[in-house]
Formats: sequence, structure tokens, C-alpha cells
Amino acid sequence: MKKMNSRELLNQLEVDIRQLILKVKYYSKEDASLLLVQVSSDKWSVAQILEHLNSYGRYYLPHMTIAIDKAEASHWSATTDYRSGDPRCARR
Repeated sequence: MKKMNSRELLNQLEVDIRQLILKVKYYSKEDASLLLVQVSSDKWSVAQILEHLNSYGRYYLPHMTIAIDKAEASHWSATTDYRSGDPRCARR
């Protein structure tokens, strides 16, 4: 896997998420029913995808917060580079 600078990756993810939020807000104001459209019976609508992501967030975000708090209490710090799937996501 390709290495990425952790700070740049987080910044880009934040930009991407903000753009997606703006798009969803736009479509929900224009015609909220567009968010419910499934292009085929085996594809999810935008609303279904968002609910799926939110349900995972409700489960995983508290666990991530606990893990971050434990890492900070143990004086672990983030690595400069991020590599997907790399088990060495933090160092002392």
C-alpha cells in the first residue's frame, strides 16, 4: 500500500466530507425525494447509505474516542505517514 502523510489525508477527508454534506443539504432542499431514489432494486438510495453510515458511526465513534483517550494517556503519538492496513498506526 502507498504511504500517505497522515495530516494531509485527514485534511483531504475533511474537505471531502464537507463537500458531501453540502451536496446532501442541496438535494434535500431542492427535492428531498431524490435522496430516496434507488436506481435499481439491488442498489441503496442516498438516504439508505447515510443511515447505514450513521448507524456505524453511532457504534464505532465512541469506541474510537476511548481508544484515542487511552493512547493519549499512554503518551502514544500518531505516525507522520499512514499506510492502509498497517498495524503500526501509532508509536510511542
